[in-house]
Amino acid sequence: MSRIRESSLDKVPTIILDAVRRGIGKLVRHKNIVYRFDRGAYAASTPVVRPPGFAVKRCERNTDIPSSFWPASDRTEAPVEKKLIDHGFANGGVFWIAYIGEHIAGFQWSIRGRFLKKWSVNLDPNDLVIYNCVTFNAFRGRGIHPAAIRHIIENEATDDINVYCDVAEWNVVSKRNFEKSGFRRLE
Repeated sequence: MSRIRESSLDKVPTIILDAVRRGIGKLVRHKNIVYRFDRGAYAASTPVVRPPGFAVKRCERNTDIPSSFWPASDRTEAPVEKKLIDHGFANGGVFWIAYIGEHIAGFQWSIRGRFLKKWSVNLDPNDLVIYNCVTFNAFRGRGIHPAAIRHIIENEATDDINVYCDVAEWNVVSKRNFEKSGFRRLE
């Protein structure tokens, strides 16, 4: 409690959050589940419907990101840090921005196997991993996440390329969206 009294009031939420993370961080299991895209299962299932006005922009470098992205991400519950974007590009990632009309609805990353030295499964150089998928709160429940996944696969993966993702065990919505998009859990 003395640490809070010594700090200014604007730092109190950060101090409390840090204390909670230290206190329960060891109790929370951070397990990811690996999925692989199954073309046969997807072909036999109901196609992913793209929401009206849906579009995706592919970005290979910071200069590809429209300036309108930053204010849109700052208004979300988890503002996107530019240093994380820089890190993604520096490591070979491709940044995908999802739109509904003129509004930025979310984003996802993809990366080729050749850029991942160590991952959950052995990857071929051209294999694709989709990761860090975010749909902004105002656009949730509209099918944006699975539509963006399918857009990436259709534009980046040929039949001889495996497409993977890993999802946090606790993230039920993301697991369901990947399964709806034709991914099957690897055991």
